Amino acid sequence: MEQSNEAVRPSASTLRWLGDNISFDASRPATIEFEDANGKPLYLSLAEALARAEEVDNYGLGRIVAGAGFAAERGYLCTADAESWRRWRLHARN
Repeated sequence: MEQSNEAVRPSASTLRWLGDNISFDASRPATIEFEDANGKPLYLSLAEALARAEEVDNYGLGRIVAGAGFAAERGYLCTADAESWRRWRLHARN
């Protein structure tokens, strides 16, 4: 199954994705780890990361989108993350 990332391609990345715990524990919000342009670690919630999607590197944003989509379809996101994902997807499609 092929996914299109056209709606989520960042124009300039200043946040490099290092990892996340999306779908690890549906009872807790996901945490996504980045490195900023100065090399400092930055930890964001899924909602925060999606709000800053234009700053995230292509690989990282693709990973976040794929992971959150997979987790949302299977009920592996906490309620707040599921709602953030739903709102972001609606916005990204418009």
